[in-house]
Amino acid sequence: MNALYYYLLFINILSGIVFCIDKYNATHNRQRVSEKSLHILEALGGIFLIMILITAIHHKNKKRSYYLISLLIGVAWTMVLCLYIIDI
Repeated sequence: MNALYYYLLFINILSGIVFCIDKYNATHNRQRVSEKSLHILEALGGIFLIMILITAIHHKNKKRSYYLISLLIGVAWTMVLCLYIIDI
């Protein structure tokens, strides 16, 4: 396994935890994690688990602007990974 695999594993787990905390905070009227912070975690590579969690825990799934930005980040990461795999 290479470093990219471990990095993506780590950042996705971290992003998933933060996303779930935001969902918990939303349902309990507590301090929320900003969308900007969530998008930064996505851009750092945590997009894959967050896209699963959007559907699985029904968080941010009705907010079109959030979903659109997440989708664009997901497409960008998919392209990067495809180029990385082709280059190997």
